[in-house]
Amino acid sequence: MSERQPDENQAVDFRVVSWNMNHWRQPTRPEDTRAKGWDYLRTELRPDVALLQETVPPASLDTRSVIYREIADYRPWGSAIVTRPGLSLETIWAVPTRFSRRRFQLTNTFPGSVAIGEVAIEGIAPITVISVYNVIDVYAQTTLLRIVADLIPLFDSAKGSRVILAGDLNVALTTQDPYYLQRGGAILGALKGLGLVEVTEIAKRRPAPRPDCPCGAKGACSHLRTWQVHELDHAYVTESL
Repeated sequence: MSERQPDENQAVDFRVVSWNMNHWRQPTRPEDTRAKGWDYLRTELRPDVALLQETVPPASLDTRSVIYREIADYRPWGSAIVTRPGLSLETIWAVPTRFSRRRFQLTNTFPGSVAIGEVAIEGIAPITVISVYNVIDVYAQTTLLRIVADLIPLFDSAKGSRVILAGDLNVALTTQDPYYLQRGGAILGALKGLGLVEVTEIAKRRPAPRPDCPCGAKGACSHLRTWQVHELDHAYVTESL
């Protein structure tokens, strides 16, 4: 019996969801919707892979399908990766690079804010998936720069050629303020410097642009509202995907 070899050019249906589940605020709301959120994820969205932020996975989930670490301190929640049953999920904690046999740890900045794993999908090469919650520690900008620095070895390793990265980055370009545009553009550009492409720039099907976007482009932008009027959540893929 011959084993089927992965084909990087083969089109495969693969559904990915990125969602800040707002775990920590739920007890202060008129209704705690955390259980309903998880039920909606499993029964309505039904992704192959869920990249989740501000969350605590239920204890009922199969631990083989979950990567999760708590941020801790004042944040008893964190980022997670959850896959559908039947997919193989392995944690990526550290990698060697083409420049050194030394293994580099990848989650040094607010451990628990970034979850990294490798998903094995039948018939194609494995995909590295990254869920990011960019902690606002007075600045969101400084935290994201450190996270990008942590991830550089990953993209210089064998795990870095096929990557999906998504999450609540707390950095937006939905503004006309030159201060935020200059800094935000440079910091999000650092992610692109890793070899990533923002999905909204290449997606063939996406929501229509809003003429009232705060960026002032009057419907000519690719921004999506993910929190109030701003785009704080982003999704990226490597060019190979």
